[in-house]
Amino acid sequence: MSGQWAEKLDASLSFNELQVLAGAGKVSHKQAVAHAQSEYEQFAALRRAALEAEGEAYAVRMLGKESTDEKSLGELGEVATRLAKKKGGRNVA
Repeated sequence: MSGQWAEKLDASLSFNELQVLAGAGKVSHKQAVAHAQSEYEQFAALRRAALEAEGEAYAVRMLGKESTDEKSLGELGEVATRLAKKKGGRNVA
């Protein structure tokens, strides 16, 4: 019965001009997971760097202002808290 479903699925994919993959593939589950983790680590590092740069730029803008009123200090504290939470997430590397 499962062969019938596979045939119907292949026919549906072919009808919709989508590629039908044959065989079991050449990459093991373990290799796929390792590759995905590696790609995520690279993505996470770039995301952390962007968030840190955003926080530093914001801090420079806030500290460069003439007024250091409570609102500006509060906003700066919120950015620092947000960055600390992002850094404190999943530790990669």
